[in-house]
Amino acid sequence: MKKNAFFILAACLFSLSAKSQNNDKIINSWGFAAYTDLNTTPISKKTAIEPYSGLSETHYTQGFSPYSVSFMYRFRYNLSEMSDNAAISLDIMPAVGLATFRAVENTGLGYINIPVMVSYNFGVGSTYNSSAEKGGFIAAGIEYMKAPVVEATVDPNSRYAPITSSWMQPASFDGVQALEQKK
Repeated sequence: MKKNAFFILAACLFSLSAKSQNNDKIINSWGFAAYTDLNTTPISKKTAIEPYSGLSETHYTQGFSPYSVSFMYRFRYNLSEMSDNAAISLDIMPAVGLATFRAVENTGLGYINIPVMVSYNFGVGSTYNSSAEKGGFIAAGIEYMKAPVVEATVDPNSRYAPITSSWMQPASFDGVQALEQKK
């Protein structure tokens, strides 16, 4: 079901991009980030009975991935354009990432996130009429996150909870942009 929802969202965004040629408030872009994300999963709790003592023990697990490579698509609708070089926009930035999540005895691979953000865009790319050569954006909102997508190792007899999960969380993004000068 979640895969279907992701593909439906992607299809909607691509159909909107076709319309964006006639609407100067819609801006689409692709992105790539290497080793700039720090991903953690929510803390999982599992209570297990110790085989030797028969006592109950509670263990907490959190997946952690310090290195990742992600590919993202950014759909942006400018809600307000204060000038040719400044705009407030609504952004949807689905991303797929390659990362290894580790947590005690369990590991997993990959993540998907779908943030919905409000952003302040300045300089180049903030509007279709921008004359700046450099710029950027600052964004805040919420995102759906699924990580890891694939569990690589899971011991069914482990005292620790598996790390596969999905959740909603607050999110923030920032970025810089520059106009490529052709010689």
